[in-house]
Amino acid sequence: MRWTVVRSIAALTVIFLALASHGMQAQTSLPYQKPPQAIIDFIDTRPTPMVDVSPKDGSGSQWLLIESISGLPSLADLAQPELRLAGLRFNPRTNGPSRGRYITSLMLQALPNGEAKPVSGIPPEARIRFAAWSPNARHIAFVNASDNPSDAGLSLWIIDVASAQAHPVPGIALNGVFGRPCEWSSDNSSLICKTVPKNRGATPKRTEIPSAP
Repeated sequence: MRWTVVRSIAALTVIFLALASHGMQAQTSLPYQKPPQAIIDFIDTRPTPMVDVSPKDGSGSQWLLIESISGLPSLADLAQPELRLAGLRFNPRTNGPSRGRYITSLMLQALPNGEAKPVSGIPPEARIRFAAWSPNARHIAFVNASDNPSDAGLSLWIIDVASAQAHPVPGIALNGVFGRPCEWSSDNSSLICKTVPKNRGATPKRTEIPSAP
């Protein structure tokens, strides 16, 4: 009888361990569950593009800047670091906003009935913010956010409207924590920008240990 009881307990222990091991494996290998594709397509529908009408150029003509908006944030976007300062929420990796949608592509259309054409030269996987026309409507400035370790930050780009071609302005790290980092000057050829100091120190380390009761 004693042998039978011991053997039964041993058998139950083996079964319990096997079930526990299977449960742990199932938990560690369980991917994110997705709803039916019809629901995914409905939820991931992109918002209607935004449009920005230019000032009148020297001939009195105007342009339309068409801005395609990003969809819902990805897991990579949600995993980005965020710091809080009063009511501000910003990403210390990019020195820009940590929340909100961004622009993924740009098109230009001459008004009133021109054909829309895509802006070329935009960086791959663009995350564009703060697009702004120059006063004479010949150029557009925009900011691209990158979290790539090799070039993380906000970079300044300029679009030549006549050719619909974009090119970066090298050597400038913009500071977009407090909003739009650049404004066109009245001469139509220069911008006034808020930048990150080259000698800025590292991000302060937060301690979880209280200094007082």
